[in-house]
Formats: sequence, C-alpha cells, structure tokens
Amino acid sequence: MTSAEIHLWRIALDAIPGERVAHCAELLDEGERARAAGYRFAGHRDRFVASHGAMRQILGAYTGVAPERIAYREHANRKPALAGPAAEGDIRFSLTHSEDLALLAVARGLEIGVDVERVRPMRDALSLARRFFAPEEMRDLLVAGDAAAQEAAFFRCWTRKEAVLKATGEGLHFPLSAFAVTLLPGEPVAVRWDLRTGDAPRAWALQSFEPAPDYVAALAYLGDTQPARWFDWPPVS
Repeated sequence: MTSAEIHLWRIALDAIPGERVAHCAELLDEGERARAAGYRFAGHRDRFVASHGAMRQILGAYTGVAPERIAYREHANRKPALAGPAAEGDIRFSLTHSEDLALLAVARGLEIGVDVERVRPMRDALSLARRFFAPEEMRDLLVAGDAAAQEAAFFRCWTRKEAVLKATGEGLHFPLSAFAVTLLPGEPVAVRWDLRTGDAPRAWALQSFEPAPDYVAALAYLGDTQPARWFDWPPVS
C-alpha cells in the first residue's frame, strides 16, 4: 500500500458464520470484550465482535502483527490509532457500522474518516436537520424532492459530515453546523466551507458511495489521493 492509496473494506456482519464470530471474539482485548459484554442483545453483541475482530485481522495483514496482538491508543481528541509494533508503518484506519454492514477505511500516513448509514424513513429527519445542518444544507434538503429523495439527501449529508469529523477526530463534540457539505444528486461531493479553518475547506476531500442496497457512505481524507479501492471481508475460504 502506497501513501496515495485508500482501501475500503466492506464487512457483511450478518453473513459471517458463527464459528468465525467465535474466532473474532478470541482476538479481542479486555476493553473490547467488556464493551461487547455491555450489549443487551446477542445480535448487537455479535456484530460488535465481528466488526472489531475483522478489523484486527485486516490491520494485522497490513502491519504484519498478529491480530490478537494489535494494540490501540487514543489521541488527545480520542481518535483511535495503532500503538506498539503495529504503528511502525504509519497505518491509519477508521471503522464504522450501521445495522448489518461495517466499513473499514485503511491508509498509510493519511488522515481518514468513514461513515455509513442505512437509508430508512425517519420521522424526525427534518427536525434533526434544522438542529444540526448548516443553512445551505437545510435549503437543499427541502428542495431535494419527495420524502424518499429527502431521506436519501439527509443521509448523504449526515454521512459526509460524520466522515469529516471522524477524520479530524472531533466527532460530534464539534457543531455539525460549523461546516457545510454538498448533498444533492449530481453535485460534486465536497466540503463547501468550514468555519474552523477561516471559511476555507482546507484540503479535506470527500468521496460518497452506496456500498450496498439501501446504504449510503462517505469517506473523508486530507490531501490528494486516488479513488478508494474496495475489498470484501470475510475472505473466501
């Protein structure tokens, strides 16, 4: 993997056999196991175990470190990063999931963030947009079309904004209305403006995807790079 590449791994969580989920559980560290145990429903717990176990195996392949020995640390902004021997190759990553689909973005020496959502009816979509979106985004959402078109536009906007905040490590601690993205079909996928950087969008770039039927996703990264390359997990045995 070169510094100009981003790899996107598509992880079909509900398609992972039970024995593979059990193997994923064996790879987790104490903190991950405690988080998994906190899930009330077995299905949610299995999805967490599968996504984090898959991430360990994928990152292990990039770093040459055994999956169960992958270690993490957090930056001051709580953005996760590799630690110990796995950090020597400057591999960066971002994990996201929605229902039965997880995405893992991997790059070398490049700040990245990825977000995915299943497009679904939401009674409070417009109220959420009024609360969190920038004025231009709200305007575009209202003219996007019928209810289905507005739902798709809402999730395009939400995933693009989340991807940017995950790339910066700010998460939802920074107001979503402090920067604006495009969201209408046919528009270039981009950050319009960003108050955090003196109204300039810096070098943040965006890509938008439909990784599976009824899902929308976005990838944010700092700098120039090639379009993301897609891979699927689990590997075919």
